[in-house]
Amino acid sequence: MLRMLVACLALLPDIALAEGQWRMIAPEGLGYSVEMPGTPDELVKDVPLSDTKVLHQVSHKLKTETEQFSVSVLDFPPGVIGTSEEDIDRAMDEILSFAIPGRTATQRSRRAITLAGKQGRETVMDLDQDMSLRNQMLIAGDRVYYLGVMTAKARETGLAAERFIASFMFLHPRRVSRFHRRPLPAPTPGLYTCRAMTS
Repeated sequence: MLRMLVACLALLPDIALAEGQWRMIAPEGLGYSVEMPGTPDELVKDVPLSDTKVLHQVSHKLKTETEQFSVSVLDFPPGVIGTSEEDIDRAMDEILSFAIPGRTATQRSRRAITLAGKQGRETVMDLDQDMSLRNQMLIAGDRVYYLGVMTAKARETGLAAERFIASFMFLHPRRVSRFHRRPLPAPTPGLYTCRAMTS
């Protein structure tokens, strides 16, 4: 059933250019906040996995002149992902394989990560057209958080990508509001490092 993601998890839409001002967003009910260099577009989709099971997806995506940023929250029906380490690993493999439909991709690196007690994976992929995709997936029960930044090769560890990845955090439900639009200062070299720890 996870193979239905080929129709829902796409990181390459035509999105208006970002405003260039970093700001923190915290979409209502999704339990996270993240920084982006502008106001992202929101995409909400329900994807049938079977006659009785539906995947609910909420994505926030933003394209600038040099990067494409995306955060997707995938709410699976109970039991679809599974609970064993093998089930979770297989689910992340399938989600990643459908994150870049229609493009040639070669995995450059992969590491296990943990954030706020949630297990996941960070992967860097080399794509065609001299592009690269750095992404993180985190599993929280039947919910998957997917972060991706697509950019030119060698820029996936640049300041913008690092700031985006490092800024992601889980929020207490009482602290979540529709959008925080407070402008943020320009990134400081060396300040932003990945919070996710290698397991």
